[in-house]
Amino acid sequence: AFGQINSLRTLHLPDSLEKIPIGMAHHALQLTRVAIPPKVRVLPLDVFASCIALKEVILPPHLERIERGVFWECRKLPQITLPATMKYIGEFSFYHCDNLKHVYLHAVEPPQMCNAFSKSSKVTIHVPKESATAYKANIDWKDINHNGSKCLSYWESEDLINFSEQKLLYFGRDDFGCLWAPEITYDEENGDYLIHWGSTVRETD
Repeated sequence: AFGQINSLRTLHLPDSLEKIPIGMAHHALQLTRVAIPPKVRVLPLDVFASCIALKEVILPPHLERIERGVFWECRKLPQITLPATMKYIGEFSFYHCDNLKHVYLHAVEPPQMCNAFSKSSKVTIHVPKESATAYKANIDWKDINHNGSKCLSYWESEDLINFSEQKLLYFGRDDFGCLWAPEITYDEENGDYLIHWGSTVRETD
């Protein structure tokens, strides 16, 4: 809708809006500020990816999901506040957000998270005081930089035009992290698909 419009600096969306299109403002290189309408529950795939000038994001109070790559390469974003309703933070959501220093997360229960931050990130996650122990014990949150993603993302489609919602597949062992670069090969002899991927393994670091 607004992707690659280089003159766009501030994005005003109507309060009646409930759903945002995939990749709505990706590569809007001059976009600096956006406020998401209060009825929106999901930020879809790549919606603000590579908005390299984005400095301020105001999220709605009932947001539940941030899908894959939403804030990818938002290099000037210094901080963000995530509401108490957050349930899922997708893969690569905050990758290459070089200036991101603080994430204020108000969810009492740790949201599911899959490799949302770059390994080089130096971000401080602020969580409710009473939930600190739960976040430290949760496998998704206790060691963001090392564990990374333990899942591969996939979508289903019969026509390569219309796709299902993103799904996560858990692979390997608990000490695997940062799964990436999957390749699928069809084994005609056995009628099976073989998946190869890259990953870190804690014991071999």
